Amino acid sequence: MVHVDYFTDVLCIWAFIGEKRLAEVQANLAEDIEVNLLFLPNFSACHQKINKGWSSKGGFNGYAEHVREVAEKFEITLHHDTWFKVRPSTSLLAHSVIKSIANTAGPEKAAQYCSSVRNEFFKNAQDISSLTVLKASAEKLNINWHAVMNDYNSGHGLAKLHEDFLLAKDYQITVSPAWVFNEGRQRLIGNVGYRVIEANLRELIEQKPMPQLWC
Repeated sequence: MVHVDYFTDVLCIWAFIGEKRLAEVQANLAEDIEVNLLFLPNFSACHQKINKGWSSKGGFNGYAEHVREVAEKFEITLHHDTWFKVRPSTSLLAHSVIKSIANTAGPEKAAQYCSSVRNEFFKNAQDISSLTVLKASAEKLNINWHAVMNDYNSGHGLAKLHEDFLLAKDYQITVSPAWVFNEGRQRLIGNVGYRVIEANLRELIEQKPMPQLWC
């Protein structure tokens, strides 16, 4: 079994585009890989990030137009209000809730919820930095919100999220999405095509990595 650490941010357009590739990998290599969903703090402070990074390129509207153009290149149509009018303040709340769902309902349900939340923002222009929106998304998937909030209020979800950030720092991962496997020795970062991802994973599946030798 090949262990894969998959780093992402729910508000990252490239991770939204990459969801199809992730789904294909999990469908085609289900018996041979285990995907561990992890998060980055790339959009932990959206307004500060975008106002600073895009101050000379049109600010929020410039960034929103950029995201729309990126999506169109992959034949994806976003809601016309995404980033133009609906501007989440942070991805941290969604990430910590997803971690609490993993703790209470398991990693598969957490991954399903993560995809649902991402779609709520990019396709439906819902503000996923709102706990009300996150709760509604959970209820659509029949997730026990009371159990999730008990875990979240205990700090367990936040603690798990902090572990993700520490691991990303150890791997020196800052870009979403990022695939890390072979105990951190192999990394695929950003907009990587499915065939490249599959080829790297199949190599590990079919030929177990050689022991790392001291020179």
